[in-house]
Amino acid sequence: DYHGTHVAGTVHLMAPDAEIYDYRVFGRTGDYSVDRSIVLAIDQAVADGCNVINMSLGGPSPFGQIRRAVKRAYNAGIIIVCAAGNEGDGNAFTNEISYPATYTECISTAAVQKKDGLPVANFSNSNNAVDYAGIGVNVLSFKPGGDVMRLSGTSMASPHVAGLVACILSTSQVGERPDDEVLPPDEDTPSTGFDCCGLFGSSSVPPPADSAPSPSGEFGKVKDDASLRED
Repeated sequence: DYHGTHVAGTVHLMAPDAEIYDYRVFGRTGDYSVDRSIVLAIDQAVADGCNVINMSLGGPSPFGQIRRAVKRAYNAGIIIVCAAGNEGDGNAFTNEISYPATYTECISTAAVQKKDGLPVANFSNSNNAVDYAGIGVNVLSFKPGGDVMRLSGTSMASPHVAGLVACILSTSQVGERPDDEVLPPDEDTPSTGFDCCGLFGSSSVPPPADSAPSPSGEFGKVKDDASLRED
């Protein structure tokens, strides 16, 4: 899945020492719905001892089981970073909502362009729950087979923030929240281990085709194709 490989590649480029766990929550066949696969993946990330969860996914409607899974991860001390969504209209005064990014336990990440002033991408959702922004336009990262490709979307912005958090955690004791001021570790001091989890693509037991996400409310990957690129 190019989407998952691209997202994981950004995390790796931001935090090359991070151990990445990928949990596939979208696919063509399997025993679980997309929503249930996301819940299982979050719970597995908790069980695996991950320190950061990146979710480059979202949908317009809340889902109680996902919210409860997010709370379990948050209460376990995991930092959760989510794509804010790509339904923006270029107007900062209108609200476009996507879940799970809107949940208070999550860091909602908008997309900005790599230009002077870091202008917000027109497709990026705007609402009061947006916390931070990352580069999300024409992002260069890996694709399956070892090549590279450019994609746009808040899916691409989110792993920039998750990767930055992983880098900060690498200078802190695992399990502790980093201080506001983070100093680089001494060159003679080995870095502490940390894990970064991503919910990237389809589930390891993927959902059946008839449960594919729909625009009306089910979860799905936020758009990340050439149609989102900006001049």
